[in-house]
Amino acid sequence: NPTTGFRALAYAEPSYDILNGAAFVKLRGEGSAYQSLDAASKFVLAERVAIGSIIGAGLQDVPADRRFYSGGGGSVRGYAYQGIGPKDAAGEPIGGLSFFETSIEMRIAITDTIGVVPFVDAGTVST
Repeated sequence: NPTTGFRALAYAEPSYDILNGAAFVKLRGEGSAYQSLDAASKFVLAERVAIGSIIGAGLQDVPADRRFYSGGGGSVRGYAYQGIGPKDAAGEPIGGLSFFETSIEMRIAITDTIGVVPFVDAGTVST
């Protein structure tokens, strides 16, 4: 539960799908920042942004488990798990080749173990 500072992550995952013969690179970057607004750190502003893209292959050539998905508690809260982005004719998520997510929240400590966190999340997944 950080109260100050930032963190940045970058990933580059080269892949080769033996079944389709497709070579591609999955790129992803994420950054978070935290700023305490008072001396006791009872009010902490937290921001996060993440972006990614798969290059070198088309959507059908990238295995479904290697595509980007968004929605749910770990990404864009308030949406169903993997509920954001392209879907097939049956309404099932198919994933995408790129994504963007962002969030901002105010962490308000009520006691040492209880807090309130109003937030705004946004995100998209596209082919």
